[in-house]
Amino acid sequence: MKIAMGLAIMGQYDLLILDEPTNHLDVHSREALEESLRQFPGSILLITHDRYFLEQICDGMLVFEQQRIMRIEGNSAKKQFAETRADSVKTSNDEETLVLETRISWVLGQLNRYKPGDPKYTALDKEYSELIQRKNALSKQL
Repeated sequence: MKIAMGLAIMGQYDLLILDEPTNHLDVHSREALEESLRQFPGSILLITHDRYFLEQICDGMLVFEQQRIMRIEGNSAKKQFAETRADSVKTSNDEETLVLETRISWVLGQLNRYKPGDPKYTALDKEYSELIQRKNALSKQL
């Protein structure tokens, strides 16, 4: 695989299409690939989940996320990508907070059905504490 990528990069091509090129590469091979791709004069269509690799290689991106396609170009691509990720994380946290709050309300409603000391009360009380901890952890991330 390393030889095939090397030949493709060294060849007379205008476009490289790479699908998860860093999979199964050791650190030294990754660094060599990054350097080779930075010097590649043509266009690169890169499909990867490796955000670090993207930041090292790309100066323009099409980001496919949550059934949306976002175009990010120019020297500010890395900054825009980081901001987009932060917005995405905030939306994800907001959704998770809503789910947690709904579950907390349900647990509180169920707690009224049992008396302290009942095994079901104890289980619900434990779940309530865990939900509150998760919600507090999410609010600290925002």
